[in-house]
Amino acid sequence: MHVPVTSELSEEEKQRIVSTPIDEFINLRSPQVREVDRVWAEILFGENAEKLIEEALTLVPILVADREK
Repeated sequence: MHVPVTSELSEEEKQRIVSTPIDEFINLRSPQVREVDRVWAEILFGENAEKLIEEALTLVPILVADREK
């Protein structure tokens, strides 16, 4: 997990985050990417955002399964 230092975000980035609705919570056993996830990924990882989203979609269910053992 990446915990951002929010004081480092620009006002535009903060506004983009707070104006993106969070429609639902994620089932971590079978995560689906929400618009707010894409916004955060773009802000934090720039051009690597899509690659890291795909990686997270693979790794999160594995981590959840390990935690539930």
